[in-house]
Amino acid sequence: MDTIVALSSGALPAGVAVIRLSGPEAFSLAARIAKIDAAVAWKLDRKARLVKVHDPRNDEVLDHGLLLAFEGPRSFTGEDVVELQLHGSRAVVDHLLAALSEVEGVRIAEPGEFTRRAFINGKMDLIATEALGDLIQAQTQAQRRLAISSADGKLIETYRRWRDMVLRGRAMIEADIDFADEDDVPGSVVDAVFADIPTLVSEINGEIKKAETAERVREGFRIVIFGPPNAGKSTLLNALAGREAAIVTDIPGTTRDAIEVQLNLGGFLVRIVDTAGVRATSDPIEKIGVERALDAAIQADLVLNLSADDKWESPSGLGGGKTEEPTVLRVRSQVDVYDSVVFEDGALPVSAITGEGLEELIESVVSIIGSKAGALNERAAGNRRHISKMVAAASHLQRIDTGLPLEINAERLRLAGLELSELVGDIGHEE
Repeated sequence: MDTIVALSSGALPAGVAVIRLSGPEAFSLAARIAKIDAAVAWKLDRKARLVKVHDPRNDEVLDHGLLLAFEGPRSFTGEDVVELQLHGSRAVVDHLLAALSEVEGVRIAEPGEFTRRAFINGKMDLIATEALGDLIQAQTQAQRRLAISSADGKLIETYRRWRDMVLRGRAMIEADIDFADEDDVPGSVVDAVFADIPTLVSEINGEIKKAETAERVREGFRIVIFGPPNAGKSTLLNALAGREAAIVTDIPGTTRDAIEVQLNLGGFLVRIVDTAGVRATSDPIEKIGVERALDAAIQADLVLNLSADDKWESPSGLGGGKTEEPTVLRVRSQVDVYDSVVFEDGALPVSAITGEGLEELIESVVSIIGSKAGALNERAAGNRRHISKMVAAASHLQRIDTGLPLEINAERLRLAGLELSELVGDIGHEE
């Protein structure tokens, strides 16, 4: 197996750059770089040493830094690992990586290869590996908490428990098929297997629902600004974004297409969408924009329904067949202009120009999003792969029918078990 090397810290230039080596030649290569005896390098396990860093090709001194060694399997990848902490100079890092990649048996690591080796060597399970990727990509506190909770092992314990239940049930049914003429497997055992299926399906469906909420935490809650032309939708989007994300004019119908801005509100990732003003129109382009506005509202988690003069646009069928309809929050916009109009009960008065009511609107939005995310417990999947595997497993289990031959039910249990095995990354037909 090759020894791999890569920059493992952030973008350059930086105060410190961390270069990681992993593989069978990591320690001997570290000894060449630091100009120390190989035996000394092995004694540095889990200790830091200040060294001069040399070009392994010509002994040129490139920098001074710290060398840390981690003898396998007690390392991140499970292999011998060396980390060099250097000054974060692009010139130093590029020179050293180029030099190391020319050494026989050493190459630049592929994206994610250190983590892949950790998974292959049993240092991390598949769920924890995915959670690490989510943690690295986390932009908000909610995403960070979700990633940490997924990596603690409880989630994969749940998945494996489901898989073991399905495997045991399949074993009981197949034993009944194989030994139908004997008394080794009493019928009550098979009956108990069938009795447990509805409970298992209910538990999986409950996790699917939480996973869908967790996915919105990862991908961002979708908030759609909706209303008639000149209600102040684009102005509100710009005020929330803190920049001129949308064109604002006094001409009705300026916004023809959906404009999306990604923000961090109250620790949650949100995707705020400005839509075309909803009205009857003969303009074919504007008509497309109105249709897209209605579609966006149907797919939203939260709709900010704006009106400046109590003429509210309310699309019918909001929800579009989704299991959870979007929350609709009425917003009385442009209160700096229409201050003499009596506010409707329940509508939040806001002026995106003066900032009046803007903080209260944000607090309301964060509260609504927080209540939607509140269904999450200490651990929940937020990964589309998890959701698809759980949905497929539940589908196979729901099709089990005591009125059908045992062979068919055993096959459906086999298919459900296969989905759950792929979910946790364990595939073993011999079991």
